[in-house]
This record gives sequence, structure tokens and C-alpha cells, in this order.
Amino acid sequence: AEECNNKAKYIASKTGFFDTLFTTQEDIFEEASNLYSKAANHYRLAKMWKEAGDAYVNSADLLKKCKNTLNRIMLQHAIDCYLILPHTDENFELVKMHTLNVIELLETDFNKIGKLYETLGDYYINDINSIKYYEKALEYYDACGNSNYTKQTCINKMATLHVNNKNYNDGAKLFQQIASLSKLRMITIGFQHIKHLTNAFICH
Repeated sequence: AEECNNKAKYIASKTGFFDTLFTTQEDIFEEASNLYSKAANHYRLAKMWKEAGDAYVNSADLLKKCKNTLNRIMLQHAIDCYLILPHTDENFELVKMHTLNVIELLETDFNKIGKLYETLGDYYINDINSIKYYEKALEYYDACGNSNYTKQTCINKMATLHVNNKNYNDGAKLFQQIASLSKLRMITIGFQHIKHLTNAFICH
């Protein structure tokens, strides 16, 4: 892994006139990007998640320079690695920064964007600040006409967060919203509908 990483750094630094005499700068960047990707895969096998994530980011940065759309996939791999790290504020900033970069690249894939925002919301357990990410996820789920089940799952997380933080009225409203969505899903009218109405009643 270290050998690939160091070789990638060396190749990426070749930007002089003679370096590009028999090749293009884009080819140099793509070669370095491939080496970073190989290094990341080795780090990943060794469960060195920070190093793996950083190498994927370096690979993505070089692909971006040569307008290669695979940079989004490299960034997603980096996020997957960073999510395994201990959940600290510092690591969350890493996850958030690269998640927002991926969201920008996705443009109109509203379902994937919604899932990424939901992932940000899932980062901290019982943190009321996660609500804003779930709300963004719901906006995109609505925009792409996603299933009621997907929206229910997200709203349920928000409602549970409110209840755990003693915001019972807000929690009750959201549980009632879930119950309303359940009415539209004929298969789940029975038990699920009663369950969410019960949760709403308990909150009150």
C-alpha cells in the first residue's frame, strides 16, 4: 500500500515540460489516480480506514482534474471508509465534506442524494441536530416520488429523535404523519397503522 501511495505521489508531481513530452498531463493524472486507488484497496484490506479514505480522495482529485466521472465513485469509497472510523466531530466533518461533494456531482439523482443526506443524519445517535439532514433527505425523496415506505423510515427516525430529546409534541406530529402515510400502503394498514397512532398517543 505504501509503495503504491508513494509512487502515485511521485507520478502526480510530474508536471514539467519534459514529463509531458511523450504523454499528456491527463494520462499522468489517470496513472497516478489508479495507483492511489490500488493503495486504497490495500489499506482497506488491512482495515486502515483513514489511510484508505485519504487515498481514495487523492484518486478522486486527480480524476476530477482530467474530467473523469469516476471521481464520484472514488469519493463514495472514501466516505464508506470514513464512516467506519470512530464517530467524532472531526471524522464527521470528513464524511460531510465529501458527501456534499458527491451530492453536487449527482445533480438530479434525487433518490441517491436523499440517501446520502439520510446517512449524514444517521451519523450521531440521539443528536437532535440530525433532524436537518433527515429533512433534506425527505425533500429529495419527495422530489423523486419515492415510496411511502422510504419516507416513513426517515420520518420515524426524526420522530424517535424528538421523543428521545423530550420534544413530545413534535414527535407526536411526526408519528401521526407516518400513520397517514401508512393509510396509502394497503399492505401495512393493519399493524403498522395502529403502531404509529399508538406512538403518537403515547407522546401526547
